[in-house]
Parts: sequence; structure tokens; C-alpha cells
Amino acid sequence: MAFTSAVIKKLKLGRTRVHFGSFTNGAGDSGGGIDTGMKLCYFLFPWLMKATAITTFIGTDEDFSGGPIAGNAIKIVTALDEDGYWLAVGR
Repeated sequence: MAFTSAVIKKLKLGRTRVHFGSFTNGAGDSGGGIDTGMKLCYFLFPWLMKATAITTFIGTDEDFSGGPIAGNAIKIVTALDEDGYWLAVGR
């Protein structure tokens, strides 16, 4: 099974959009591209869905310092086989 992501909820606040979703790593995967469903993404916040203490790092593999990321595939990096949720802000 490969890395997958899904949009669960979309909110529109004026010209700003906030999308919530989930991601699932396949066996041996350590991240992939999240399709936010937006033209521009200002921020993406991923987190893991573990019930136990989280001891591994998760983050984006993109540089937002130059401004928003165009397109939908925002890359994230996780520990092997970790699943979770994400929140994106953009347009």
C-alpha cells in the first residue's frame, strides 16, 4: 500500500481556506505528498494519531519561508508506518 491523504473538512473564511485531513503511510513508507485541495498553501501542520506518547518527529519537507507553496502536493516526513492528521491554511 502506498502513502495516501484525504481531505476530511473544508472551511472558507473570507478569502482564506482551512482544510483538515488525514494521511496514511503504507508499509515501509515515511511520508509523502499531501493533496490539500488548495491553489496556494501558507502553512501545513501534520500530527500523528497515536494513542501512546509520541517520540518521533513529523514535519513538512517544504520551505515556506519564501511564501506560499503553489499546487497541492505538500511533502511531509514521518517515522516509518506512522499515520496521522493535517491542517492546511491557504487559498
